[in-house]
Amino acid sequence: MAATEGGIPEGVEFKEAEREELQPTLIVGLGGTGKMVLARLKARYVETFGDVPQTIKLMALDIDVKEEKGHVGEQEIVLEPGEEFIDIGDVPAGDIINKLRSRPGSMPELRGWFNSDVLLQEKNLRRGGQQNRQLGRLALFWHLRTKGLKNRFESAIMQLRQQGLLARRGEIDESRGSELNVFVVSSLAGGTGSGAFIDIAYIVRGIGQGIGIGDTMSVIGILVTPRVFDAVKQENIQPNGLASLQELDYFMALSPDQRKSRKIDYGPFSVPCIERPFNICYLVDAISETGRTLVGTENLFPMLVDSVFIQSASRMGATAASMINNIGRVLTGYSVFSTFGVASLVFPARQIMSICAARVGRVVIDEHLLAGLSSEADADLATEVGRFLASQEFDYDSLVRNLTTGPDKRRILLNLRADDRLKDARLASIDKSQMYIQVTRLVDEISAEWEARAREQLATNRDELVTAFLHDPASGLHPKVEDLASNRPQGLRSAIEFLGRLRSRLETLDADLERERATAEVGKRTVEGQLRSSRDDFEHEVARAQKFLRFANPEAKRDQYLRDAQALLERTFQMDSHAAAKQMVANIVEAITRLRERLILLENNLRWVSESFMDQKRDIFEKEIDELDVVRRKPIVTKADVDAIYEEHKDGAIHRVLEDIRSTEGGMYSFIDLSGDEMGNRLLEHAH
Repeated sequence: MAATEGGIPEGVEFKEAEREELQPTLIVGLGGTGKMVLARLKARYVETFGDVPQTIKLMALDIDVKEEKGHVGEQEIVLEPGEEFIDIGDVPAGDIINKLRSRPGSMPELRGWFNSDVLLQEKNLRRGGQQNRQLGRLALFWHLRTKGLKNRFESAIMQLRQQGLLARRGEIDESRGSELNVFVVSSLAGGTGSGAFIDIAYIVRGIGQGIGIGDTMSVIGILVTPRVFDAVKQENIQPNGLASLQELDYFMALSPDQRKSRKIDYGPFSVPCIERPFNICYLVDAISETGRTLVGTENLFPMLVDSVFIQSASRMGATAASMINNIGRVLTGYSVFSTFGVASLVFPARQIMSICAARVGRVVIDEHLLAGLSSEADADLATEVGRFLASQEFDYDSLVRNLTTGPDKRRILLNLRADDRLKDARLASIDKSQMYIQVTRLVDEISAEWEARAREQLATNRDELVTAFLHDPASGLHPKVEDLASNRPQGLRSAIEFLGRLRSRLETLDADLERERATAEVGKRTVEGQLRSSRDDFEHEVARAQKFLRFANPEAKRDQYLRDAQALLERTFQMDSHAAAKQMVANIVEAITRLRERLILLENNLRWVSESFMDQKRDIFEKEIDELDVVRRKPIVTKADVDAIYEEHKDGAIHRVLEDIRSTEGGMYSFIDLSGDEMGNRLLEHAH
C-alpha cells in the first residue's frame, strides 16, 4: 500500500475523532529488545497516523545508548532522546560495590538482593547490562534513587490519564474496561530487561494506585524467551531466562499471604507488591511443539510490533483490553500467561523468487556471458581487430610518423647546420689552424644535444600513444573491451578472443619493427664508417692547408664531414624511432596480456558462480521451503509448481537481467574486479 504525504497509507483515512478514542496507553520497552520494538512501533504509528497519537506514550529504557531505527519508506524513524528513549546507563557500579563493601549500613535497599562480588566488565555501566540481571536491576535502582526516573513515569501516566478524561469528556465508558493500559516489552535473555521488568510493572501499578486508577489500569507483559535469539550462545542467556521465569511465576502465582514481602524498597520510596505484576503476560518463544524453530528475530519483532499496535491503536485493542482486565479480576490466585494467537497462510514467495533467480543466473552466464563464437561472429571479430588497429594507426609507417612528430605536429628536425654554431658565417670565422679541432668538437657537442632532445621527445610521444591506446574514451582499448564484453551477443568470450587476436597482430607488428630496426642498425654502421673516413680526410686536409699547400681544400672536406655527421644523426634517430616503436608495442602487448588474464579470471569466476554458487543458493531456499512444509505437515509448493513459475517468466527475466547488466556503468566489464561471491550476489540482485 503506497504511503501519501505525512506517512498515511494511500486509500486509508483516519479521522481525528478516531485518534482521540484510542485507549490511553503507556508502552515501556526495556533493554535492546524493548528499544528495537518501540522504534519499529513508532514507525507504524507515523505510517498510520502521521505521528504518535497523544493518547500513546513510548518510553524505552536501556543502558546502551545505541540508536535503533524504524522505517516508513525511505524515512528513518528514531526514538526521541530524553522523551521516548531514556538512558539508564552511566551507572557507577564500581563505586557502589566499593561502598557496599566498606560501609556495612549503606544502601539497605540493595543489600537484600545485590551480590557485591559480581564481576564487572566496566566500572561505569555503559555498554548494556552485560547479560547480568543484577546489573540491569542496579541501573534501574540507581536512576530511581538519583535521577528522578519515577517522576518520568508519574508524568507520563498523569498525561495519559488526562488524555483519557478529555476523550470521555467526563463520561465513564464501561466498554473500555481500563482507564490506562501499560505494556512492558522486554526479553528474558539479557541483563537490562530481565533484571527490571517486574520492578517496572510494580512501579507503574504503585503510581496508578496513588492517583486512583489502580483498579482500572491493566499492565500487560510481552516477554521474549532466550530461544528466540538463536545467534547468541544459549548457555550464556538461558540462566537469565530460567531465573526470570521463576521470579515471574512466583509473583504471578503466589497469593499475598504466601509472599515473604509485601513491598519493594527503592530507597526514596517503596511500592506494594501484593497483587500480580501483570494482568496478563505473553511469553513469546520461537520453538514449536515439535521442537522446530519457526521464526527468527527478524520475523518475530514485526509480530510483536503488530500485536502491540493492534492492542493500542484499534477498537479491537479496546475490546481485548476489557477482556484482559476482566480476566485479571476473575482468576485471582492463578498465573495468567498467554502467547500470541497467530494464524497465517505463508506462501514462500521470497524463496521461490530466489530459486528462479538462481536458475536465471545460470542461463545468463552459460548461454550469454560465456557463449562461444559462431563462425560468422568469428570472422566479424577478425575484421574488427584490423579495424580497431587501423583506427589507432597501428602500422609501421603510421607508428613511426606519430612517434617522430613534435608538439607542433611537425616532424622532429635533426639538422646540424640549423644550429647557429655551425652556420656558414660562424664556420668562416674559424682560423684554419683551429678548424679541425673546433668543428669536430662542435659536431660532437651538437649531435649529443640533438640526440638527447630527440630521444626525450620519442619517449614522450611513446607514453602518450600508449596511454591514448589504452584509455582514450572514444577509441581506447578498455572502452572497446568493455563494449565487447557487455554489448555483443557473445558476451565475455568475444572480449577475450578479441584481446588474443589483438596481441597476435601486435606481435606480428613487433617482428616487422625488429626487421626495420635491424636494417636501420646496419645502415647506421655503414654511415659510421663513412663518418670516420671523412673525419680523417678533414683532419688530413686541414694539416695540408696549414703547410700552405696550393691544392689544399679543408672547407670541402669539412662540408663532407658535416654531411656524413648529419647522415649519422638521422640514421641514429631512425634507429631510436624503431626502438621506441618496439617498446611501445611491447608495453601495449603487456597491458593486453594483463587485461586478458583478468578477463579469463572473470570467466573462471563466472563458471564457478554458475556451477557452484547458484546451486548452493538454490539449495538453501529449497531447504527453507521443505522446512516450511514439515512444520505445516503438508506441501505448500511442489517442484513442479516452481518449474512452472520459472518457465512462465524465465524469458522476460533473462532479457531483463541482460539489459540491467548492459545499462550498468561498465556493463559486464564492471564485474572484472569482483570476487566470485560478490559476482554471484550481484547477478542474483539483477535476476530478482
